[in-house]
Amino acid sequence: AVNLAARIQDLTKTYVWPILISESTYLQVKDEFDADFADSVVVKGKSTAVNLYKLLGRKGPTDRVQGWK
Repeated sequence: AVNLAARIQDLTKTYVWPILISESTYLQVKDEFDADFADSVVVKGKSTAVNLYKLLGRKGPTDRVQGWK
């Protein structure tokens, strides 16, 4: 899990987004946070693709982080 988190963190540069999360994390936080599907990528150490999500902010229109889409 730690290696996957490190790989995803490295991808924030590629996707120019400050916080990316895996699908398993998204499923745990989807009721509290808004997120958009970003891509499905194969990361080093994995043989299957990992779905990535852009974390947008807490649910609700006023809780979005300024400058985040």
